[in-house]
Amino acid sequence: MHAVIGTPGVFDEPSKRVLFASNLPEWGRHGLVTELQVAFGLSLSVENDANLAALGERSFGWGSSAGTFVYITIGTGVGMCLVINGALYRGARGAAGEVGFLPFGWDEVLEESGKISDTYLGMFEEATSAEAIVRQAQKLGLPASLSPRQIFDAAQQGDSKALAVVEQEGHRLALAIAVITAVLDPELIVLGGGIGQRGELLLPPLERRLQQLTPLRPRIVTSKLEDDSVLLGSIATALEVAHNLVFQHYVNSNDGNWTSNLGLGRS
Repeated sequence: MHAVIGTPGVFDEPSKRVLFASNLPEWGRHGLVTELQVAFGLSLSVENDANLAALGERSFGWGSSAGTFVYITIGTGVGMCLVINGALYRGARGAAGEVGFLPFGWDEVLEESGKISDTYLGMFEEATSAEAIVRQAQKLGLPASLSPRQIFDAAQQGDSKALAVVEQEGHRLALAIAVITAVLDPELIVLGGGIGQRGELLLPPLERRLQQLTPLRPRIVTSKLEDDSVLLGSIATALEVAHNLVFQHYVNSNDGNWTSNLGLGRS
C-alpha cells in the first residue's frame, strides 16, 4: 500500500521538510513527514499539489495529447508544474514552477528592509492569489465580505467593479504566461485551481493582454478535471509507485534470471 500527500511548497528530500508553504502554519516543521508515515502506516510520498494536478491532467485530461505543457494553479496560492516531453520537470532542488516568486505583479509586497522573510509568499503570488483578488475588490469599493468566488460571480452578472478585478487578474496572469512561453515554448497551458478554472471570465482579458506582450501564442485552456485534478494526480502517482514496486519484487524474486523469463535471452 502507498499513500500520496499533495501540499503547497517544495518537499525537500534531505531534510524531510516542506519548504515555502507559508499558507500552512507548522507544515514545514522538522519531523512532520516522519509523523505522517507513522500515522498512515504505509509507504508515503509527499508531492507539490501543482505537480500532482499536472500529472492528473497528463493521465486523464488535456495533457494526455501534449508532450510539453504547463499547468498553472491559481487559488489560495499560485503554483505551476512543467511537463517536458511527457515527464515532470523538478529542477535542481525541486523548486521548478514556483512562479509565486516571479518578481513582478505588486511592488508593495517588498519589505522596507529589502530582505525576504521565511514567510514571504512571493510577489506574484501576493498579486494574483485569492487574497489579492479580495484586496483589489475592496479598493474598488466592493464589500469586504465578498469571497473570490462571489466576486467572479458578480463579474459574470455584469458588475463593472467585479469585472475590473477580473480584468486585472487576467492581465497579471498574462505577464507570467508571456515569460513562461518565451522560456519553454509549451504546446499547451492549462489553468486550474478555484480561480484558474473561471476561464469564461479570465481568458478574454488574459489573451487580449498576451497579444500586447508577445507574438508567441500558446493554447490556453482550463482544466478538464476541475476540482479532481490533484486527487487524480495522486492516484496516478500511487499507481506508478505500485507498478515499480511490483516490478522490482518480480526481478528480485527471480534471482537475476528475469531476462530469460521476459524472453530477452541471455548470452
